[in-house]
Amino acid sequence: MQQTVHKRKWTQSFSALRHRNYRWFWVSAIGNSVAMGMQQLTIAWLILNLTDSLSQFGLVLFLQGVPQFIFMFYGGALADRLDKIKLMMGSAIATTTIITIIATLSATGHIQIWHVYFSAVCLGTINAFNTPTRQAIIGSLVPREDLVNAIALNATLMNLARIAGPSATGFIIEAVGISPTLFMNTAFYAFAVLCQLQIGSVKVEARTRKTSVIRDVVDGIKYTKSNAPAWAIVILGFSAGMFTFPTSQIIPAFARKVLTLDASGAGITNDDRYRCPYRKP
Repeated sequence: MQQTVHKRKWTQSFSALRHRNYRWFWVSAIGNSVAMGMQQLTIAWLILNLTDSLSQFGLVLFLQGVPQFIFMFYGGALADRLDKIKLMMGSAIATTTIITIIATLSATGHIQIWHVYFSAVCLGTINAFNTPTRQAIIGSLVPREDLVNAIALNATLMNLARIAGPSATGFIIEAVGISPTLFMNTAFYAFAVLCQLQIGSVKVEARTRKTSVIRDVVDGIKYTKSNAPAWAIVILGFSAGMFTFPTSQIIPAFARKVLTLDASGAGITNDDRYRCPYRKP
């Protein structure tokens, strides 16, 4: 009897995976999340190798963050209007193309810092459309009773990849170099696209009235301000994005400049070999 209860709880923990479309989406999310973790550390290390400047490193993060913040409103509105699968795949293909170009320039020795500036703006813009789409599509892949489980599985996967991706990437950079690591990065994005191709069509909800994208954005902001729970969620998400997530982005610079670590140490910093020079032994 106890075994049956445990089995039932275990099954309920992964109930969303019963649905084919969500399974393919979840597998594609593995590739996408690992690729994003690899990209974060590899691009950061590339910038530091090119410039050895914290200000340049910060500027690249700024150039990526600004378009992502500005266009995310429109990304959410377009996700409600367009085919979410095609929008998600288009974002992944565009990201793969940009990373491939950067990898090729790095491998041939023609990479310059302005190339990284331009790619940061492009990647930030793409993420502005990709992130809302990936969040919005979950509700179209599972029935309402499995929605909470699907969101939880997706969040768990993203957090695990955020930890494991950069950690493994540091060792890969030290073993084969930045350029091969960037090409490996594109392979994970390509894997995500191939999995997304297996997802069936997702219906676009019928609209009762035709409005412009800007009007949809304005209506969304008005609704959020007038709805206390929605406003609280937005404030919570903004606070985390503003004061928590950026710490993971500056870890490579901190590891290199303060802890004087190599790329592998930037991914794993709790080893006894990696001690802060200002800390007593």
